[in-house]
Amino acid sequence: MFKLPFKFRDVIHDFIEFPNSPLWQTALKVVQTDTFQRLRRLSQLGMAKLIYPGAEHSRFSHSLGAFHLAQQVIETLKEKEKLSDISQAEQDATCLAALMHDIGHCMFSHASETMWDFKHEIQTYKLIEREPELNNILKEYPTTTNFKELIINILNMILINHLDDE
Repeated sequence: MFKLPFKFRDVIHDFIEFPNSPLWQTALKVVQTDTFQRLRRLSQLGMAKLIYPGAEHSRFSHSLGAFHLAQQVIETLKEKEKLSDISQAEQDATCLAALMHDIGHCMFSHASETMWDFKHEIQTYKLIEREPELNNILKEYPTTTNFKELIINILNMILINHLDDE
């Protein structure tokens, strides 16, 4: 089991640090769940690695990178004083939504979604909503708002914007 402070070494972002704070405590607990760890076995690049053997990137490392970038965006916006009307829980939920946005993926990436008429986003919502280990972790986050619902709402906004772009 990992303990804070902790660092992951990432080939793209160098070190992704997990200092000791409520956000990072929650994130590290999420990363250690079986639900999240299974992303280590899922290719971010789908079947591209069959043609390009050097194309190795997992959903696990992609999700850590998305979390890292979300945290950097939040910090930059804070420095520019652009988050005065956004609560700390909303900021942290945004970062955790980035971390968990792909937990509903299955093998062969988006190709399997077409084959099986399946949307990983829906499975992601179901996992966040119903998976007992994730539920317990998200309940521990220190806030008076429904933190799990906040994360799902953020993911919904992203999905709606994505569908509008198609």
